[in-house]
Amino acid sequence: MTADLHGRWAYYQWLAEQNVDLIVIAGDLINNLAIDESEIILATHALAGFRSPVAVCSGNHDHPNCWFPILEHAGVLSDGQSKVIGNLLVTSLPFEEEENGSNDLILHEGRKRVGQHTWIVINHDPPFGTQVGGPLVSTRILRQIRHYRPDYLVSGHWHDQPYKGSWYCAVGQTICFNAGQPEKAMTKRPNCIYLDTSTRQLVWINTSMIGSASVKLKLDQFSNPKKYSARFRRVNRSNLYEH
Repeated sequence: MTADLHGRWAYYQWLAEQNVDLIVIAGDLINNLAIDESEIILATHALAGFRSPVAVCSGNHDHPNCWFPILEHAGVLSDGQSKVIGNLLVTSLPFEEEENGSNDLILHEGRKRVGQHTWIVINHDPPFGTQVGGPLVSTRILRQIRHYRPDYLVSGHWHDQPYKGSWYCAVGQTICFNAGQPEKAMTKRPNCIYLDTSTRQLVWINTSMIGSASVKLKLDQFSNPKKYSARFRRVNRSNLYEH
């Protein structure tokens, strides 16, 4: 599970070689806020060539109307879709929700299909006020996961949040993830989280200015990291917010 590749092709090349049950990329696959056809073509070819099944959602950089329909034809699960992959039901939510509450409709249909499957929801924006999200993100997805209760939520968007807060937390019965992503690519491998749903083992592979590390966690021994305080103190814009 990862997010915020921002067109770093070394990250795509590394992910393409991974042999796993599913690769999840929670938005910002490309980097330009303006439409860049070359980036879109490269990302499309890269995703279509992955060894493992791929599920993505759109982020604020992605312009999904321009190229996500092509991903669907290439077998990549993307915005608005729910699909059973092995023992998983995977649901992808678009970053720009339509005024008719389309994401609630997508989640409602997903909830009806869960059955005995493990349900993973992908949404670029993490939930507001949590260790993976902080104070500047979506209250909508917080409400939605409380209501629809997926097993896991995979998000991104705030690249440094895992270093200030955490890479995981629980909201009700939903375990939420944000792998984070360093602003400068210091390795050829993105930050990512490995989840083994059978053994309930987690590994967070991360890179920071002081080097790379891995953190292991077993969900049967899961406890929420220390919660955010109710107040956030604003600091300089380079650090955004500090609690």
